[in-house]
Amino acid sequence: MGRFGISAQNQLLAEAQHRLQTSQHYDADTVDKWEESGQRDRLAMVADTNGAFAAEDIHLQAIELARRISELESTFEVTLVAKDLPEPRDT
Repeated sequence: MGRFGISAQNQLLAEAQHRLQTSQHYDADTVDKWEESGQRDRLAMVADTNGAFAAEDIHLQAIELARRISELESTFEVTLVAKDLPEPRDT
């Protein structure tokens, strides 16, 4: 998937999580929010210019990764797959 694939996101988020767990720099609210968040929100936390990771070296990587993901997602096409029902639906 290239430099900014899923593995790059996983590595970046693993590094951010490691820093959260091993540093006294982050407050309890940040740690709680991290624990409650999914990958997309965690990436947004690391990329947030006003967030807890703004001074970290991984911050700029997160911004670029989030931009690339957004760019790729904008090319996705939604399709609808229809399937005949075994019995007609009552209407």
